[in-house]
Amino acid sequence: LDARRCRVSILDAGESNAVLVQAGPARVLVDTGESFRAWTLLRQLRAQGVNRLDAVVLTHADTAHTGALPYLLDAVPVGALWLPDPVWPTPAIRDLLARCENPNPDDPPLPPLRRLSAGDAGLLPLGVSWEVLWPAQNAPMACADDASLVLRVARYGASVLLPSDAT
Repeated sequence: LDARRCRVSILDAGESNAVLVQAGPARVLVDTGESFRAWTLLRQLRAQGVNRLDAVVLTHADTAHTGALPYLLDAVPVGALWLPDPVWPTPAIRDLLARCENPNPDDPPLPPLRRLSAGDAGLLPLGVSWEVLWPAQNAPMACADDASLVLRVARYGASVLLPSDAT
């Protein structure tokens, strides 16, 4: 039964939430929460039976949503990082992008980076589709929330909207 199950779980990640989408063998985590809640997030993932992630989606550059990423990358194999395009250039995001573009051979390798904007879409196992509704390419930004990824995840006519902090 678990092999055919699609499940969306809201995980307590402090001030923000992390959302775990499980579709058969696929595991996608949307946001990681704050750094000081990293161990709580890892315990929740382990309780869900997660020992690897196909992708970690960082909806926007707010550290309440991305702060636990370094701890997560140390503890769980991650297949890819997904970021909005455009993204608000916080210091942590600038550092992440710099590490992805110019990896230091002394640092552990980072997963491949994928930039997403409105219209991007794909499929997970079991017929689970995902679609990016926002941000539009070249969207105006006054703060990190303006570039928040808005995702729709759907299967068999049922869908979940993951708006993050979109204004």
